[in-house]
Amino acid sequence: MKKFLVLSLLLVALSGCGLIEEATTGLQYTEDVTAFISDAEEFSNDLPNLIEQAQNDVISFADVEERLQEFQTEIEEVQALNPPELAESIHNDLMNYTDQLETGVNEMIQAAQDQVINMEALENSSLFQAIQQIQQIQENINQLGG
Repeated sequence: MKKFLVLSLLLVALSGCGLIEEATTGLQYTEDVTAFISDAEEFSNDLPNLIEQAQNDVISFADVEERLQEFQTEIEEVQALNPPELAESIHNDLMNYTDQLETGVNEMIQAAQDQVINMEALENSSLFQAIQQIQQIQENINQLGG
């Protein structure tokens, strides 16, 4: 009987640790994704200015390309996140949007390398559309964290 009681208590304690770990993972995931969404918004605000500078100064195309590559790294980092079970649906949506972002960033990197990037190309890219979609899931991320 004592063994059964000790085993039961041990199972309860271990399952409690799992709940704590899941909550910790969920909180970290929420923080990481929220930071990414904030960075995506900052990126979408900075990029038009960089492109405008590149129109006036050919050397600035390298700055545009560098910023695009930095954002591409951020995309890869968020794609590597392991969501908690609670956030799998949100994460799947986010992965769809980051795939679109990645495509848009690659297109813009090529345009910067070819020195043909301009505001029209940016506005017609899938890049900003995907950023807007990612910003729309911020509410779902906030609900996950709170």
